[in-house]
Amino acid sequence: MNRTALRTRIRALTNINSTALLSDSQINEVLNEVHLEICGSFQWPFAVDSTSVSVVAGDATYTLPADTKDVLLVSRSGNVYEPRQLQAISVFDADVLPDTTSNWPRYYTVEGLTLTLFPTPAANETLTVRYLANVEALDSDGDVPPFDEEFHPVYAYATAARLLAERGAPASKVGAMNNFASQYLERMRRSYLTSTDHAPVSLGRRRWRW
Repeated sequence: MNRTALRTRIRALTNINSTALLSDSQINEVLNEVHLEICGSFQWPFAVDSTSVSVVAGDATYTLPADTKDVLLVSRSGNVYEPRQLQAISVFDADVLPDTTSNWPRYYTVEGLTLTLFPTPAANETLTVRYLANVEALDSDGDVPPFDEEFHPVYAYATAARLLAERGAPASKVGAMNNFASQYLERMRRSYLTSTDHAPVSLGRRRWRW
């Protein structure tokens, strides 16, 4: 469903069809809040991207892509050298790292969009950075959620719950919308993520509450 279809579904769920009582822009604003919260609630595969960093001897700092949210892995692979995975450290750890004569960096820090390698590379190589990307906002009516359509209703139920709560709707109706949203989010989690944790998602206890 695109934003137009989601907005129509939200109006049906809230039973507020008058744009005087609930404007399209108000729905769009809350819908986008829900969109960003859901996409940020897990490390979804559809939000993972990668980039290659061409390391130059003597240069320890490199700029990551503008959409980088969190760096998940920095590694080297290929036929010339043995594979190697760098270890993430804090900027404070970097001050106390032991001296090493290795030509190859073993650690890295990330501050904003700056990737810093330790020790400073003494040879050229190519590293692969896998990262969690910031999702784009739903800015136009043709925009769709970045996951399978079968899970799109999670946006409608979660947005409806928030709009109803803001307007003082009965707790039972708000709770029903939240429960439907939780069920869709749980199905989505099970579909996209491999985990031994099969506990149901609770909207009231984690950061993706509406």
